[in-house]
Amino acid sequence: MSGTYNVYLVLLSYLIAFMSAYSAFDLARRLSAAAARVRRLCLGLAGVILGIGIWAMHFVAILAYETSLSVHYDSLLMLLSVGFAVAASWAGLACASRPAPGLRRLLASGCIVFAGVVGMHFIGMAAMGMGGDRYHWLLLMLGAAIGLAGSFGAVFVSFRSQLAGGRNSYLRRLLGAAMMGGAIAGLHYLSMEAMTFGSVGHLHQRFRHSGLQDEMLGIILANCIIFLLSIIVIRGYFLDRRYREGEAFRLAVLESALDGILLVDHRGGIMECNPVMGGMFGYPREELATLHLTDLLEVPAGGSGDGGMSTEAEGREGPYGFALPVEAIRGLLDSRVETTGWRADGTAFPVEISLTRTEGFGRPVFTVFVRDITDRRKAEEHIRQMALRDPLTGLYNRSYLQEKLSSALSRAEGSRGTIGVMFLDLDGFKSINDTFGHDSGDMLLQEVGERLLHCVREEDLVSRQGGDEFIVILSGVTPGTASSIAVRMIEALARPFYYAGREMTVTPSIGIALYPSAGTSAHVLVKHADAAMYQAKQNGKNHFQFYTAEMEASLSQQTKLEARLKLALQQDEFRLHYAPVMSVQTGRLLGVEALLRWDRDGALIPAGQFIAGAEATGLLPGIGRWVLREACRQHRSWRNAGHPAVIISVNISARELAEEGFVEGVGHALKETEMQAEWLQLEITEEIGRGRATRLCDRLKELKALGVRLSLDDFGAGAASLRFLQLAPVDELKLDGRLIAALGECPARQAMLEALISLAHGRGMQVIAEGVERSGQLEKLRELACDGAQGYWFGQPMAAGEFERLLSYERFHRKDSSQIS
Repeated sequence: MSGTYNVYLVLLSYLIAFMSAYSAFDLARRLSAAAARVRRLCLGLAGVILGIGIWAMHFVAILAYETSLSVHYDSLLMLLSVGFAVAASWAGLACASRPAPGLRRLLASGCIVFAGVVGMHFIGMAAMGMGGDRYHWLLLMLGAAIGLAGSFGAVFVSFRSQLAGGRNSYLRRLLGAAMMGGAIAGLHYLSMEAMTFGSVGHLHQRFRHSGLQDEMLGIILANCIIFLLSIIVIRGYFLDRRYREGEAFRLAVLESALDGILLVDHRGGIMECNPVMGGMFGYPREELATLHLTDLLEVPAGGSGDGGMSTEAEGREGPYGFALPVEAIRGLLDSRVETTGWRADGTAFPVEISLTRTEGFGRPVFTVFVRDITDRRKAEEHIRQMALRDPLTGLYNRSYLQEKLSSALSRAEGSRGTIGVMFLDLDGFKSINDTFGHDSGDMLLQEVGERLLHCVREEDLVSRQGGDEFIVILSGVTPGTASSIAVRMIEALARPFYYAGREMTVTPSIGIALYPSAGTSAHVLVKHADAAMYQAKQNGKNHFQFYTAEMEASLSQQTKLEARLKLALQQDEFRLHYAPVMSVQTGRLLGVEALLRWDRDGALIPAGQFIAGAEATGLLPGIGRWVLREACRQHRSWRNAGHPAVIISVNISARELAEEGFVEGVGHALKETEMQAEWLQLEITEEIGRGRATRLCDRLKELKALGVRLSLDDFGAGAASLRFLQLAPVDELKLDGRLIAALGECPARQAMLEALISLAHGRGMQVIAEGVERSGQLEKLRELACDGAQGYWFGQPMAAGEFERLLSYERFHRKDSSQIS
């Protein structure tokens, strides 16, 4: 083809092709995650841009060719050429802009676009009546090769990077547009050079224009197209820049989050994640983007509503071969759910997930927040275990025992198995706690727990119920096995306990109740084991006893006694009787001891018959407070009546003395009754002072600071501590009646009494002998220089009114020593 080219129009034609390709590719590449309706609309726009760009490049290129030939246009063929170019461009871009396009798809896309360029070129040439008479086939093939290679290369460069999960950079888009422009221009100009024209037909005279007019029209049209495309390109550039800034901010937020974050499409495919997810689940971040949500998490179903998921997804496979049912999303939106996660190595771990829903390109996108709660679960389990265990011994506590016993009974009921419940109480523990201190008692309980664990089998359970009570559940046990375990426990606890260089001993009393003969419920079995334990104590302690039906009556009596003592305290059924303390040397009244009696339906019951029950039921401190107030009140009444003041003695127990606030209670009783403290004497037994001398002496010194007197009662009845006798601020020593009973019959006993009396006098104490019943005993005490005596020789304990007559007699007729000999 002969003629020359306008360089300006040639460059202008290439620029049109370049900018239309850039605009179309930039718009199409954004469509992989768009909704179907938005995708169709944008693809149509991209196809129009590229198709018109191909047509405009062809039109301007024709105008750039300066020849003497007149060019005429066939409007129908011109419209057909434009439509063909637009249709081919749309089809090629639709093929390339699918999610994760492969090489085969990109090759097909390049061929479709190339076909659009070729078809538009030859249809456009035909529309202008410029079909060639002959062709230079080498140039024609070269143009086709350039066009095909350029089309495929442009599509490949612009869309291939999506396979790796990246996005086209600005330079990639420029390169792709340049290659597409080169493909269009190369095909056109080489095809034109390959054509040889003979004559040109004049098809439509009304479209005939002069060369100058055609050139100006082409320039105007080209500039308008370039201006419009420039606006699209510039806007796309700034939109892309804004998009990149937003993506950078989003990635910064994702990477700074402490929890794992997943972006999931409406079918559960993972679109994006933060680095925490990779570390949490053990996957590379790139591999996570190829997985499905159900590969990582057990997604629980529940709730109502569709959660924004279409029913299309239900039962179908997602893009990665999995399906996320609709019900899996229900109930998860805007809530926190605990579930299971699976690491890359297959291990499971607890996670907490929450899910929010947003719209992305017209379809729902879900953000899943994942938190590893392994440490929290461990802490919760530790707290739960602490709540189920006794803090002192580490054994299971009462609540856990009830739970396990109930479940064991349920299993045994179905399998006809047997279960044993052992109720163990430590004999003498209260005495150790009171004498050696609570630290020693705590240590002993810990050691007892360890020894019991070594006595039972692996399937058995040992628990501490509180205080010195333990319960053991024996699974699948026979009476013989239960007996063997009980014997092992008794032998294990027979070994002494040591703490801070001191030796302590306790013995167990064990009650055993077997299911189903002794009961079928947890409450009844524990109750009957307790009754059997109480019977073991009654039989001498350090023993075990199986439950029998006869024990129910004994347990019932104990329960009734507790209720009756409470009622007696409320209805003022307790009375005080008074035993005189007389001088051995002069026969005058030295003092009086207040003794407790229970007026039960007109019968006076001595304290020895009910005081143990009162202590076992916890009523003793209340009864003791009543005794103290009543004795002080009666003494004040006698003083107000004009009788001489005598020392009144009140017995106190170890439990009362160990109570916090006991000293303050004594002071309050003195103040309430307006009694002078010097006339009140508190009697404690020598057993109280065994072991914990220093601590007990501090409590006794507090009492002495009130001004009251202290007496050490029943001295010589047990293992007396001479060290305590030396340290305690005691005013009086009372010799036990069992020592006095053999007085005059055993020279060794008399020598011991003489030594005790001498020791007490050396410490500045007054010595009183208890249980004097014969005149010979009184004479021996006088020889031993004993200070006072009390017992039936001087009369039985008497009521307050009767004792008041003794006070009157003492007031007006004092006896001398011969009168009581």
